[in-house]
Amino acid sequence: MGPLIYGATVPYASGQVPVPGDYVKNQWEQPGTVKRVSVASNGEESVTVRWDDGGVDSPLTPAKEFILISIARSRSVRIPNNLSCLNKVAEFARQVFYGTPRSKDL
Repeated sequence: MGPLIYGATVPYASGQVPVPGDYVKNQWEQPGTVKRVSVASNGEESVTVRWDDGGVDSPLTPAKEFILISIARSRSVRIPNNLSCLNKVAEFARQVFYGTPRSKDL
């Protein structure tokens, strides 16, 4: 099951959080690939699906209306070659928990 961030995300009907590239099906068993994920202000996630039968891509539809068939390859964890992004995350966490950044980290 995918992570829930602050309990605000609305996952697929099967419980996983949507990611582009996921393979899903709708209530009529029509399979397709998630092309876009959008999060509304209320935390509900909607997806656009490209259908296998070549039909028109779905409009943004609540993710809870789909069932995950297989997960996207992009869900695998990757360690970046450049750890600067991790340093930025650590700095953000310090700001959240301690209120201000440490000047030597800037």
